[in-house]
Amino acid sequence: MAVGFSMIASFIFSQTFVPVLANWLMKFKPHAHHGNGNGKQKLTRFEKFKKRYLFLTRKLQQRRNWVIGIYVTIVIVLIGVGFIFIGTDIMPSSGTGDLQVRIVAPSGTRIEKTEQYLHQVTDIIAKETGDKGITISSAFVGLQPSGTAINPIFLFTSSSQEAVLQVSINKDALSQSVDELKENIRKKIKENYPELQISFEPIELVEKIMSQGTNTPVQIRVAAAQLAPAENYAKKIEAALKKNSFLRDIHIEEPVHYPTVQIDVDRERTSQFGLTMQDVTQVITMATSSTRFINKSLWRDPKSGLVFQVQVQVAEANMQALDDLKMLPLKSGQSRPILDDVARLSFGDEPGQVNRQGANRYVTIAANLNDKDLGAASKAVKKAIAEAGEKPKGVITSIQGQLQLLADTLDGLQTGLVIAIIVIFLMLAAYYQSFALSALILTVVPAVIAGSLLLLLAFGSTLNLQSYMGMIMSVGVSVSNAFLMVDHAEKSRFKNKLDVTLSAFLAASSRLRPIIMTTLAMIAGMIPMAAGMGEGGEQVAPLGQAVIGGLLMSTFTTLLVLPHLFVTFRKKASLQSVSLDPDDALSRYAGEQFIPIHQKN
Repeated sequence: MAVGFSMIASFIFSQTFVPVLANWLMKFKPHAHHGNGNGKQKLTRFEKFKKRYLFLTRKLQQRRNWVIGIYVTIVIVLIGVGFIFIGTDIMPSSGTGDLQVRIVAPSGTRIEKTEQYLHQVTDIIAKETGDKGITISSAFVGLQPSGTAINPIFLFTSSSQEAVLQVSINKDALSQSVDELKENIRKKIKENYPELQISFEPIELVEKIMSQGTNTPVQIRVAAAQLAPAENYAKKIEAALKKNSFLRDIHIEEPVHYPTVQIDVDRERTSQFGLTMQDVTQVITMATSSTRFINKSLWRDPKSGLVFQVQVQVAEANMQALDDLKMLPLKSGQSRPILDDVARLSFGDEPGQVNRQGANRYVTIAANLNDKDLGAASKAVKKAIAEAGEKPKGVITSIQGQLQLLADTLDGLQTGLVIAIIVIFLMLAAYYQSFALSALILTVVPAVIAGSLLLLLAFGSTLNLQSYMGMIMSVGVSVSNAFLMVDHAEKSRFKNKLDVTLSAFLAASSRLRPIIMTTLAMIAGMIPMAAGMGEGGEQVAPLGQAVIGGLLMSTFTTLLVLPHLFVTFRKKASLQSVSLDPDDALSRYAGEQFIPIHQKN
């Protein structure tokens, strides 16, 4: 929309204000000839360049078939090689110095121990970033309070063994790239704390939204009616993913084996002691959490009138072993019976987090990328699913997160590029009333794509939202340049009845300056963007790179190849207008009066 409205505004000014201003400025300034004092005209640098260009154009006319063949070959090779080797992403990396790290200790780790791990990981990051490397840090340890409304897109933790650490790093003090820093942090944590599982997550809001709430760019969901078959198949996919050297932090997100205490109550013995199941569960709840979950008790302060909730729980220091739980008295004021009299206690494990989608339960395999694009990750995920073997009956796999969004985004961008080309073609066909001329002008489009891919590869960028936008913008400017060349040549051939070779030569001569000026102006404006200047400039750099690459290649094509293409395609073209408009002076029906059929009858 911004480009469209700016083009509309520039068109209005170019047709109104610019001609008036040009007339006012040049009215009393006659053309000055440059001489050397001997009566001979001195050529400017551009005129010398133009002279050499026209000499080359005339020389190449004798081998125009070779020129066209070489052009087609180069474009096909560049486009083919480009699409083979270039990566694909949704958005370029922002290059931000902020990190978000999820630290997962072994299942069942107490919150105090998890907090210790958090400080130790923070110390590792501080050592890797150097003095004054960390400007600010914030962290959250343990499970989110049930009474606190926190959107999971900002923060989600499943239990006491998880912690989320956010660190803002001073990039000026950093002697390595952010990706290298992440790799070093992973290495140090693996050496010192092999029991920890860490994962780097998106921290910026745009990245979080584009990840659609997932913690990593690679997410595979494995669902089944029961959790066990889903977990078993997920482990096979996880093992296949670990064969890829560019995937990092591969793990199953859900704690499916959380340590628990299994309490099997003998109901018959319980009734023999004059107890009910409710009596037993109330005692267990009071010992392991608080009476507020089973008996809400309020006390009103007579002095202040304030109401306080009163709750009772056994001190955590008194519940350190399984035997402590077994010795819990079940009747008030009596030492017997105890819990061990009516129940059998043992250690076990249960899923600490159960996710559901409809009637199915699912687990999620997550992974990060290192020095690789999302397109490569998508291929690796599909290959890993295939290597995991045949899915058990009832098991469903689906790709989540950015991988699915990547496919949808690229399909939309490719469709947008094709639609832009079709619209331009139809508009030119309506203007020229000729499909041949429209197709001739659009021969610069492959050069745009080839040039954009070539420069993106040279800068190590990928095909993404920004680079596709750059291609589409470059197509518009390049088609405009080609239109200048072809329109002038066609008018010379058709209206002035000049030879097609001479028409192409005159078009190349007269349109050289405006084409070069348009290209240079656009490239000059894109250089700061392509260089990634400014904060977050890395995210928009591919747009500038795609525009510059596409314009350079298409400009060479317009100046060196298009005149020869015009001669080849219009050599046998008719000089008779195809217009049916009797008011058109060039129409074969010019001046005729058409009588409606009903009047003839």
